[in-house]
Amino acid sequence: MKIIASLAFVIFLALTARAGSLTAAEIGQIEAEFGMTLSSNEITKLSAVVYPTNSAQWRSDAYGRIDTHRKAELGIQVVDMNGDPVEGAQVDVKLKRNDFKFGGTFSAKDFDGVTLPPTMTTSTYKERLLSMFNAVGLNNGFKPRLTGIHPYLPAVKSWAAANDLPIRGHLLIWPGNTNNNHLTSAVLADVEAVEAALTNGSSQAVIDGLRDDLKLTIKTEMEAWASQHDVYEWDVINEPLGNHRVQDALDDYDVMADWFEIAESNKVSADCKLLINEYQIISAMSSNRSENSYINRRDGYMAEIDRLIANNAPLNRIGFQSRIKLERREPQLIYDRLEEWGNAYGLEMAGTEFEVVDSDPGDWMEYIYTEEERSQITEEMMTQYFSHPLVTGFNAWNAINDDTEALVDYAGRPTIHGLVWYYLHRIRFNTDATLASGLDGRTGLRAFKGEYDITVTYQGQEYASALSLTNDESVVFSLVSSVADDPNTSEVVDAWHYDGLTNGAGLAQGVSTGVVGGVFFNNNALASIGNGTVRWRSDGVADSMYQGKDSSSYDGASNGLFQLSVDFLDADFTATSALSNGTGRVNYGIKDGSGNDAYFRLTFVSGGGSNAQYRLEVKDALNNNLNVASFSGTTLDHLAVRAVYDLAASGSAGSFKVYYRKNGASEVLAHTGQLVAGFALDQLRAVVQTYNGGANWAAGDQLFTDNLVLRKLGDPPPPPSETVIDGWYFDGLANGAGLSEALSVGAVGGAAFGDDAIVSISNNATRWAWDGADPSAFKTTAPSSQAGATSGLFQVGWDYVSADFANTDAADGSANIGFGIRSEADGNQDAAFRLRYDGTANEFLLQLTDANGANQTLATFAGNQLTNLSVRMVLDLDSRGAAGSLKLFYTPNGGGEMAGTVAGMLHPLFRIDLLRYAVQTTNGGTAWALGDAAITDNLVFSLLTATATPASLYEDWLADYPSVGSTNIEDNLLFYAFGANPTNPATTGNWPEYQVVEGGLEYVHYERNDAEARGLGYVVETTGDLSGSWTNGGFVFVGAGGSGAAFNVVTNRLPVAAGAGFIRVNVEYNP
Repeated sequence: MKIIASLAFVIFLALTARAGSLTAAEIGQIEAEFGMTLSSNEITKLSAVVYPTNSAQWRSDAYGRIDTHRKAELGIQVVDMNGDPVEGAQVDVKLKRNDFKFGGTFSAKDFDGVTLPPTMTTSTYKERLLSMFNAVGLNNGFKPRLTGIHPYLPAVKSWAAANDLPIRGHLLIWPGNTNNNHLTSAVLADVEAVEAALTNGSSQAVIDGLRDDLKLTIKTEMEAWASQHDVYEWDVINEPLGNHRVQDALDDYDVMADWFEIAESNKVSADCKLLINEYQIISAMSSNRSENSYINRRDGYMAEIDRLIANNAPLNRIGFQSRIKLERREPQLIYDRLEEWGNAYGLEMAGTEFEVVDSDPGDWMEYIYTEEERSQITEEMMTQYFSHPLVTGFNAWNAINDDTEALVDYAGRPTIHGLVWYYLHRIRFNTDATLASGLDGRTGLRAFKGEYDITVTYQGQEYASALSLTNDESVVFSLVSSVADDPNTSEVVDAWHYDGLTNGAGLAQGVSTGVVGGVFFNNNALASIGNGTVRWRSDGVADSMYQGKDSSSYDGASNGLFQLSVDFLDADFTATSALSNGTGRVNYGIKDGSGNDAYFRLTFVSGGGSNAQYRLEVKDALNNNLNVASFSGTTLDHLAVRAVYDLAASGSAGSFKVYYRKNGASEVLAHTGQLVAGFALDQLRAVVQTYNGGANWAAGDQLFTDNLVLRKLGDPPPPPSETVIDGWYFDGLANGAGLSEALSVGAVGGAAFGDDAIVSISNNATRWAWDGADPSAFKTTAPSSQAGATSGLFQVGWDYVSADFANTDAADGSANIGFGIRSEADGNQDAAFRLRYDGTANEFLLQLTDANGANQTLATFAGNQLTNLSVRMVLDLDSRGAAGSLKLFYTPNGGGEMAGTVAGMLHPLFRIDLLRYAVQTTNGGTAWALGDAAITDNLVFSLLTATATPASLYEDWLADYPSVGSTNIEDNLLFYAFGANPTNPATTGNWPEYQVVEGGLEYVHYERNDAEARGLGYVVETTGDLSGSWTNGGFVFVGAGGSGAAFNVVTNRLPVAAGAGFIRVNVEYNP
């Protein structure tokens, strides 16, 4: 199939998006979470806050910081048992708990039902806590003074632990003042005794003794309280600016550092953080409302913290209660204050008691918040605190009650600002995505940091894993099946992937890769990048569409086998489903030059508003939008579809086939159809209809697409060629000779191993048997001629001719016979295999050692005898550190070659240093019985070199010019064929030349000597008139000769008796 021009791909996409309003999916999630139906008024109010019409600069800045500090790159690769990439696996990524604590406090008595009103059950109460928060605390339950609440603590702690909810401790000591007592009765009594002694003029000795008693009482109580409760953070001291009765009695403010030391020594968890906590700091009134409110409280709080730091107190975090009252503050002011504190101390910070509180009627600065203000402030505070890298959590105070400040009322219904809290925590600052692995088995996204469940589904099998994402992370899923038996090898013409692009980026930033590559589609308001995929969302505008057109680089192809595939992801047509005539269509396919289509499309229909379903429909020569599969529901997680076009068989049944795989299940052949006779590849075509052709796609509904790939299918690539570097064959050596007498042969050769009593030459092979010594083992190395190699593809092959361990079996013994390559970089890293006999189980085990661990079992063979097992280990040094960089293959007696069940991995720093035998008889737990023996032969160390193909040779040439890429295949092909430099037009290379001679024109062009191997053809054509047709004739061949190692010079003459004549050389490329 010749390539002449760049790929053309016509895309016609029209979806809609609704700005400023909750999506149907978001509404559905909220309603399902709380078991409620949102009123239109609630939807409008919530939308106005979370989708503001005009987003301020502070918010844009905050979201930039959130992306930088609260997210990380999560890369996922899916490989099969051989380490080969798996394309099209469904990958579900779900955040279980954000790393940031969106916490809330509640009443322990309400939790137990003691003070809960009849409008709410305890089960609903607990459900709301789980819905709203990923960490919890108590309003008063952890205050030492309030002993009446303490009996309810065990139930709270048990429930939190069962639901994996961290608890914060508030508090260890609240020093109190003369107007408000927050001290236990014992501590208060000691304080009053000191105060009385001071008032009565007691002696210093008496006062000192009473102060010692007070310190001891506090120490004893704090030790007991801190050691009882496993919390993730403690408010060690609460509100010291206005509560210092204890410090005053002791005449000692440095004692606060001692309290931190007591907490540090007695906290249950080593990870528990210790805080000081104060009100009206970050949330202090602005200077417009009270000129010095913030300055005075800031300076006082900093003085307390400075004292703690000077006394080496183990202060981990600074607590700010963050309660809003008395005025409406500017959001930027909140962040500026956080930044001031972060710069001053560099300590972690936490918002501990957030709520928006109305003033008491007649207060000196009375301010009553509207519902709208309270909701807006909730969004602003959560966003700003979440955006600061040093803030670890933000906690809502007294979350469930009937006060206006509460997030949830006693009927279990969230308030508007409660819905804002839920929306930000569970929807906006959440990652829940369905992805599909691409050509290289990879997918990924930029995800919020936290605890994840990741599930890979492929061919009906699920593979689940938990992951803690704290920094950029890559994870490999190794399936227990193999995809290596897929008969359809392919060459990727163009593939569009969007991994690594920023969320919200335009469509044009996704540029295709492949043999052709370099194609992108223009930006449009309907399309944006989201989680490494393309998101298409309806905007509700009639006739809105996206359309892009390009011609295929295989334009006119009428032969060959092609495949077009795409992944449909996270489709949600909830709003469309409510319409009586709701419909949306997404079409991908190929159109020929005569206007004939062969495509598949995903169609959503509302079924009159009561029978929503997705349909996979096809069009070919015999069918027009035939429904070949249906999937009920308003959402669709993942549908992978591929269509195969057999152009050579066009006009025949089976020349067009469509397959699908739903949610990672086994693939289904959905349609066997027929291309029209003479069907040729001219355009790739995609059409998505929202309000076109009878479609009625509701605003806000959306779907994602990824991994749009055009392939040319073909035969499997030829196997790599093998160059033997060192081969030990043992032929011609005398029986009983030592191992050192066997010198390797090969490209290098001449290498030898040392001798040992357990090994000798026997019948042109090596015989291994225990010599009776204890311990006994043979671990010896030989330097490799490839020492220091860190790139290339290498192979070690070894034949286990026979093994008989009948005596070892009877004694329940064991034996190991292994070989490998050792890397001395970063410690001794081995890539090795061994055959182990286990007499207890009476079986042989073929095992692999790699970067993941030693002696992983890949295959087992029953019995105590074994014959003719051939093993080869392949090391891909260019992929060090990746799954599949080490592979083991084995051929059992009389069978075909098989791959091991584990995809191995070389250490990232692995290099070839030493070749190493490791045979153990009575060493390392082995017990090889006398009389037993194993015979091995043909130990071969080789270099593997991929066999060149036209495509690989072209890609190798293109790799020399990375700045050019493959954006113009026609121009690139001319540079390639004639040896010119595509990055420098002044470097003409071997461009054709001509000269006028008597009676005509002499035309000279150059042809690569290895043109056939490169898939290149050079065809000379002539015409007498540029408006006429060109023909391969009308010229005289003069001769050909070599111009050097790479090119031949070909000379032709164009006779011109009269008038004009034209001659050219046409370059064709058949990959």
